[in-house]
Amino acid sequence: VDIPIADIYNFLGLDEESTGIIAEDEAQELGFNRDKIRLYKNSYAKGSLKPIIHILKDGRKQVYYKTFCFKVFAGEKVPSDKGFNERLAVIHMVQGHTEKNIKRLQGNEKYSLEKLRKQLLVWKMQNTENGLDQSDSGLKARDQELWEDYLRILMGTKYEEASKQVVQFYTEQRHEKIWNSLEARIFKLVVENMKDYAVVSEELWQSLISGKDISGDLDRATFTEHETGKKISRNTLAKLISEKFHGIKKSKYEEKDGRSHKITSYMFDQKVIEKLSTKYNVVMGLDDFPSGVSGNIGQDSS
Repeated sequence: VDIPIADIYNFLGLDEESTGIIAEDEAQELGFNRDKIRLYKNSYAKGSLKPIIHILKDGRKQVYYKTFCFKVFAGEKVPSDKGFNERLAVIHMVQGHTEKNIKRLQGNEKYSLEKLRKQLLVWKMQNTENGLDQSDSGLKARDQELWEDYLRILMGTKYEEASKQVVQFYTEQRHEKIWNSLEARIFKLVVENMKDYAVVSEELWQSLISGKDISGDLDRATFTEHETGKKISRNTLAKLISEKFHGIKKSKYEEKDGRSHKITSYMFDQKVIEKLSTKYNVVMGLDDFPSGVSGNIGQDSS
């Protein structure tokens, strides 16, 4: 059910993280609840804190809620928020018939659940003080934040190998989604049109609307991409280049046919392009670099 945001904070508390599990049903519209989305996006890693100011009779008091815990969401579709989705392990399901009903426990089923609950509590108490054994998972960046503790919990158990397969599946799924995103495909166009780390804005636009690399339709000044249905204009493309790819806008005037024409270009930093090439799995050729710069970029993903 839809849990009020105030109830979530009261449940999480101020004293200890991972005090319980949040399970929220009907989560398909979660993307429209900005307060919840901000909370969930910033609470997937250990040590996450959310500062809240409470208005009291004698003034204000700032407190810090410990927001990290295990969270489960169920809904008819995945919420639309991009940042939230990048932090999820999505499991697609179809309607089925369960062997047992949690609402109608029979025989010793209630006893078994209570026993498991107590065992988990004992396990938590045993590991709270010393923590889990360290492991070198080889994961990096967000993959490490999302999955390393999961691997540490199951390390040395009969589920260790299965847990590694789970992590491999979901990390590959996450990276495939990033590599095939519209953002990644536009970055590839930037690389293909780049000369000495510069791209002419109009040349990039014409490359986009040609439909050769990104399928879509042009309606006046707006290009609608087929796969996602997203609409792109010159302005939204410029915003993407500046904000996501860190392009620096430059303008100059050239004489042509007796008239002065304004030419807009974007300059890029080499290190930024290299990092983005890795993120989007774009392999850069030697022709994409100024002389003396290696083109062996984009082979690995972090």
